[in-house]
Amino acid sequence: MLKAEFQAAKRLIAGRSELHPIIMLDDPQIEQAVRLASETGLDGVDFFSFREEEKNMISRISEAIGK
Repeated sequence: MLKAEFQAAKRLIAGRSELHPIIMLDDPQIEQAVRLASETGLDGVDFFSFREEEKNMISRISEAIGK
């Protein structure tokens, strides 16, 4: 399923020069997600981690960009 999602995302963004999926560092299937991203020919992989103590910073960033 993930492989199909990566392929679909790549097709949707075909005009972009690079495609890097963002994978949560606490994803229980992180190894599989990274392997599939690599196998589908994506340009790289980015990772994201959320800590509750950073919630205030995320709110401030959202307010700064009007979201």
